[in-house]
Amino acid sequence: MPWTVGGPIKRGETLDSPEGPRAVGSSSFARDLKRAREDHTVAAVVMRVASPGGSGVASDLMWHELLRTRERKPVIVSMGDVAASGGYYLALAGDKVFAEEGTITGSIGVIAGKAVLRDLYTSLGVGKEILTRGQRAALFSDYIAFAPTESERLAFEVQAFYQDFVEKVARCRSLTAEAVELSAQGRVWSGRQAWTRGLVDAMGGIEEALAEAKLRAGLAAERPVVIERIPKPPSFWRLSALTRLVPRAQLTPWWWTRERVWAILPFSLRFL
Repeated sequence: MPWTVGGPIKRGETLDSPEGPRAVGSSSFARDLKRAREDHTVAAVVMRVASPGGSGVASDLMWHELLRTRERKPVIVSMGDVAASGGYYLALAGDKVFAEEGTITGSIGVIAGKAVLRDLYTSLGVGKEILTRGQRAALFSDYIAFAPTESERLAFEVQAFYQDFVEKVARCRSLTAEAVELSAQGRVWSGRQAWTRGLVDAMGGIEEALAEAKLRAGLAAERPVVIERIPKPPSFWRLSALTRLVPRAQLTPWWWTRERVWAILPFSLRFL
């Protein structure tokens, strides 16, 4: 059963869009994976990762679901053009991990922060009054900058998640934490470089991953098998597809504003 994790990773339900990449939701992923895990007709799961990562919490939830599935049947990972940060986090759960020559791999790191839009609101003639209860209740308000104690708390969360990430890589890849640190700190590698550093098991694409899945499931290489793709490509005539024609702003919440720590490949960071 080939599984595609494409686009950013988020908590909640998967979002799909005809005009751009979808966001993979941890709740949808866990629900579908549980069904595959409990289906006796499914011999193995092949997960195709083409994701720069996303929510750190969602990545961890999905990683745990993959480990539960791995206890019952083989889980093979095939990494596409990018498997970085949260995307690589998921790949760690595979029995065997394949990368292509040019796969952007790694980015073992986390980032956190927020946009302070007070000046923008002022220029638009909009005022806000912040009413809070409890310490650091306005930590992620877009109207107030971080106080020193809030910056310290966020730094603590980032460091704790990063150390956990490094430890998971070390455990899943049979490496020392010191060896992982040499490849971590948010740096990225080609698939070939990642293989030499022990971050993946072998070079290859989806065909090699499917062959490995058959081998681990105890099936002969020449034996024909039924391949079920999850999630299924949406049909235009389905109601779910028709609802996507409604403007995105009416359907999609600003889910990224609710995240505290991100395990995502930063394509560009600019500090002003």
